[in-house]
Amino acid sequence: MSGQAWATVLFLGWLTMSCAHPAVHPVSEEMPDPHSAIFVERCTSCHNLEKIEAAHKTKSKAEMRETLVRHKDMEGSGLTEQDSRALLKMY
Repeated sequence: MSGQAWATVLFLGWLTMSCAHPAVHPVSEEMPDPHSAIFVERCTSCHNLEKIEAAHKTKSKAEMRETLVRHKDMEGSGLTEQDSRALLKMY
């Protein structure tokens, strides 16, 4: 394969990979309202509302579940088991 052909293959591979993971979750994936009481009451004790909104715009439901599970066990998170269950049901 010639040098130009390799360059074309590499460029197309790069282009494909750069488009493979969209920055925003699919529209069909309905996300909970980040302004709902449970997010405001529990999450804003450590995060500002802009960070919570950004997470809802850029993470998938699966990624949000991972984040919630990780935060549930953090010392000082203030999340009870009941809070965690209620949040995880949204995703």
